Amino acid sequence: MIAAQQHYIEYGSNIGVERLQSLLPTYIPDSMLAKPNAISFWIQQVNQKIKGPYFAGDKIQAMKVKEDIVSYAKYKWPLLFSRFYEAYKFAGPSLPKNDVIIAVNWTGVYVVDDQEQVLLELSFPEITAVSSSRTGKMHGQSFTLATVKGDEYTFTSPNAEDIRDLVVTFLEGLKKRSKYVIALQDYSGPGDGSSFLSFQKGDLITLVQQNGETVMNSGWCVGECMRTGKRGDFPAECVYVLPTITKPPPEILNLFIQSTDPNMLSQTVGEVVPEPGEKPYTLEEYSLDHFRSTVWTTSGKPYTLEEYSLDHFRSTVWTTSGKPYTLEEYSLDHFRSTVLTTSGKPYTLEEYSLDHLRSTVWTTSGKPYTLEEYSLDHFRSTVWTTSGKPYTLEEYSLDHFRSTVWTTSGKPYTLEEYSLDHFRSTVWTTSGKPYTLEEYSLDHLRSTVWTTSGKPYTLEEYSLDHFRSTVWTTSGKPYTLEEYSLDHFRSTVLTTSGKPYTLEEYSLDHFRSTVLTTSGKPYTLEEYSLDHFRSTVWTTSGEPYTLEEYSLDHFRSTVLTTSGKPYTLEEYSLDHFRSTVWTTSGKLYTLEEYSLDHFRSTVLTTSGKPYTLEEYSLDHFRSTVLTTSGKPYTLEEYSLDHFRSTVWTTSGKPYTLEEYSLDHFRSTVWTTSGKPYTLEEDSLDHFRSTVWTTSGKPYTLEEDSLDHFRSTVWTTSGKPYTLEEDSLDHFRPPPKRTLTKTLSTARKRNPDQLWRYSKDPLKQPLLKKLIGREEVSQEACLCFLDILSVCVLRELFQCWNRILKAFANSLDPDEDPNCLLF
Repeated sequence: MIAAQQHYIEYGSNIGVERLQSLLPTYIPDSMLAKPNAISFWIQQVNQKIKGPYFAGDKIQAMKVKEDIVSYAKYKWPLLFSRFYEAYKFAGPSLPKNDVIIAVNWTGVYVVDDQEQVLLELSFPEITAVSSSRTGKMHGQSFTLATVKGDEYTFTSPNAEDIRDLVVTFLEGLKKRSKYVIALQDYSGPGDGSSFLSFQKGDLITLVQQNGETVMNSGWCVGECMRTGKRGDFPAECVYVLPTITKPPPEILNLFIQSTDPNMLSQTVGEVVPEPGEKPYTLEEYSLDHFRSTVWTTSGKPYTLEEYSLDHFRSTVWTTSGKPYTLEEYSLDHFRSTVLTTSGKPYTLEEYSLDHLRSTVWTTSGKPYTLEEYSLDHFRSTVWTTSGKPYTLEEYSLDHFRSTVWTTSGKPYTLEEYSLDHFRSTVWTTSGKPYTLEEYSLDHLRSTVWTTSGKPYTLEEYSLDHFRSTVWTTSGKPYTLEEYSLDHFRSTVLTTSGKPYTLEEYSLDHFRSTVLTTSGKPYTLEEYSLDHFRSTVWTTSGEPYTLEEYSLDHFRSTVLTTSGKPYTLEEYSLDHFRSTVWTTSGKLYTLEEYSLDHFRSTVLTTSGKPYTLEEYSLDHFRSTVLTTSGKPYTLEEYSLDHFRSTVWTTSGKPYTLEEYSLDHFRSTVWTTSGKPYTLEEDSLDHFRSTVWTTSGKPYTLEEDSLDHFRSTVWTTSGKPYTLEEDSLDHFRPPPKRTLTKTLSTARKRNPDQLWRYSKDPLKQPLLKKLIGREEVSQEACLCFLDILSVCVLRELFQCWNRILKAFANSLDPDEDPNCLLF
């Protein structure tokens, strides 16, 4: 049918078999013409179609045939009528390819590959929301499509905001014009026989004398349930407006029925997620992010820190004992087996400790004690014997410390001052120079390790090597650090403290006492972690850092490895920009110079002289205003003056812009149509009535504009155009062969009829006199006719007086008549 339509457009209904046979390769694909007897088959098919009722009697216009072809192609191949964007799938359900092309057209959103194979097709009713945001400097802008199924597809693209705006425009426009809504929940009217409409979740409802815009802007609507056929009022909050102007297929309705989250169906479809501001990491955030990425790399699945620790413990215990444990089960089982071996009956750790204490105390003192009572009683008796007066534990410790320090140093100290002073004097005596605690520890470690082992160590290497050799010597069997620590902890805690601990309690208590002994001052866990970080960095890099300095230094070393020279963060960013610009433009720029140069070259191409941005904007405004109004303005003065003069002249009273617009609209609509409108209703109604009256059929705004353009171009030029071709052809002057043909036609006319081309009756006698002169040769008349015909056909009547006068003054029979043209 399309081949027959194309032949009809070019040659009408007259079919020549030889001509049609020569044109078939331009109508039909080569693969279909390669089959046996294909030529005769297609000639017969085209002949039958042209003789059919569609083309009968040459009644159909060629322009109508073209419109039918475009309409058919629009519905048959909607992908060809799309706007295309390059994108990369960042997150969401998997697709065969990640480098994709986003195609948006009037039917929906398509995801295709570079071979135009459709990877994903989403019609507009399937899309519930679209949003755009920035995913970071590495990926740039991104947009997300949310579907009724609950899937979310995230793509990165330089045109993410344009894609979001285009999809939102389609969705909002379709929702405003839609006549269909779907129930999100069950609803029953207040009573039987009322005007309220009852429906169930998933029911399709057709709006009565309303559209989707009414649903989104009002609380109640009127519609008909397609399942029951009943009409009535229902609340707008219970339904979702489907973005479609045709009845949705059952497949789409089933998706809404299966949807379990009604909150994701919002009447607002477009959202711009603000770009998060850049901020530094805290140590906890960085550690958490770093641990997760590290664990993912090691195990192949994401963990939280707690899950990873527990899983690591289980795998370690499985290796040791041959069965999986939780930490509690392993500890309990291990403790019970030890106690059972010693006493011959099972105990809990608490029972064993208490029973052992009681038997020991009973034997020594002859009466039972609790652990607290025994400890306190033993302390008091010991102190009474030694010092002759009773003490509390705190008083005794403080008094003993002060007397000891006074005796040794001759002056009273606090515990912190003494520890610090003792450390400095000891270090000075030993090494001959003052140290801080960190410097001394590091220096002492290096000298000790070198003397003992004959090779330098880092703190981590020495600790690990020392641990392995010590454990082998002491226990006679190799351990991992985790196994030894767990075994040593259990035996040591019970022996040393006489009471059971949990690992967390012991660690916290041991940490506090250890830190106080090592550094001479109490720490919180956070303060110690920060101090430990500094000492660790010192060990690794040989110099103290803050967390920020270390991060910056790490950046520099990374950049040095990548680019071969050190940078600051700002220098690296600037250099990266310069190298990019150099590649693109061929010369080195700063960011400001590049932006300014790009502007100047653009303006120079358009206006022919260089500008700054401010000069260009101001000059363009002034020249435009000066041409229109005859006096220079500022932008504010011109806008205000133009509005006031226009309103005063038209209405006879001053207005504000808002009052005038509203008043003008109301009076115009009431006078023209006899009923009040909103601005949107009037525009739509005016458009429909105008199109119906002019063309005899209803249109959408886009179809009418296209049809009006086509009919106008066809009538004026006699051939179909695209909008760009018509504009270009209208701008170009008539081709030379057209003027030649015009002059040839004019020469054949009777010179006595030249007076008809004059619009001024006063010029007719002069024209007849000039042509009637006997000394004027026929060639001179033809030259005059050439000039006259060109002037008339080009509609340059303003040049008539000058051409006629020049011809009369220059007419000389003795000269070459051909010179009269110049």
